Amino acid sequence: MMTLITHTTIKAGLVCIAILSHSNTHAANEPNQQLSVSPKQCTTLEQGQDCYIDLTINWQANITGNYCLYANTQRLQCWHNKNQGTLNQEFIMNEPTQIRLEQNQIMLQQVTIKYAWLYKRRVNKAVKWRMF
Repeated sequence: MMTLITHTTIKAGLVCIAILSHSNTHAANEPNQQLSVSPKQCTTLEQGQDCYIDLTINWQANITGNYCLYANTQRLQCWHNKNQGTLNQEFIMNEPTQIRLEQNQIMLQQVTIKYAWLYKRRVNKAVKWRMF
């Protein structure tokens, strides 16, 4: 019975080693991306107004390839045969915006820029006054 336990224990140990070595190899081959966006929020005076920000986006990947940045559905910039990039651009938004890093039309990373306002939108923008 002692040899059965030892034999089973050795098999279990070998299986664990095989799984760990496979997962480490798999993780080394997967692309690892980093995406940083600044600022993370844009604030306007009144709800619904356009918000203007100086957007800075940095990205980095461990695999050289073709990458593109998108803001919602708008393509901002693409890089070919690169593993990192920077974009500095004035950006106008009036709703929360998702910044995405894609490689070959596959989303790799996403960051959301929040849209905030100080005052709620006025229902009637017309100034009411009368002259008597």
